[in-house]
Amino acid sequence: MSVSSISNQNKANSIAANKERGSQMLQNRVQQKYPIHEVKTSIVEKLQESQVICVIGPTGSGKSTQVPQFLLEAGFHSIEIAVPSRTAAISLAERVAQETGSPLGELVGYQTAFERSISDNTQILY
Repeated sequence: MSVSSISNQNKANSIAANKERGSQMLQNRVQQKYPIHEVKTSIVEKLQESQVICVIGPTGSGKSTQVPQFLLEAGFHSIEIAVPSRTAAISLAERVAQETGSPLGELVGYQTAFERSISDNTQILY
């Protein structure tokens, strides 16, 4: 390996690290704008004590989009969110996939009666 290829590899690694930091900073700003962010720690702690919790809050507070991401960050896996319709499952999965920077069907997916978008790597499922 030559010096220039090492330098190029270091630049590529630095660019990737900067993109990751930028993505994480954007994600933190997105999460903090939702009211549910104020009780993030409490939600994670309650779920560590019990397998199931019920989160109640007004429409638009971040229950369906932010809580699964809080849990993923806290190290939970196989996070499943029940939603009332096919349309809701798909649109929520698309939104959370976008917020996490993951293609739909990879880290975040959905499954309805007649279609699904999941993989072996899916950890948040609507």
